[in-house]
Amino acid sequence: TLDGQERRPDRVLVKGNEAVVIDYKFGAYTEGSTVGMYKKQVSRYKDLLTSMGYSNVKGYLWYLQADKVISV
Repeated sequence: TLDGQERRPDRVLVKGNEAVVIDYKFGAYTEGSTVGMYKKQVSRYKDLLTSMGYSNVKGYLWYLQADKVISV
């Protein structure tokens, strides 16, 4: 948990001390506040993985319909 709330990322890939978190989005991609909200969500997942001891953590939003990947 982080901030007392349970977190469930869509996908976490782990190899050694590295972790990658991917959050899939199925709606259309549009610039705006929802992208910022989703980036914060992925950042929290990254923080949680870092607190678990992973030293190299990356995060991505993947808008499947637009095939757009955003690094967080």
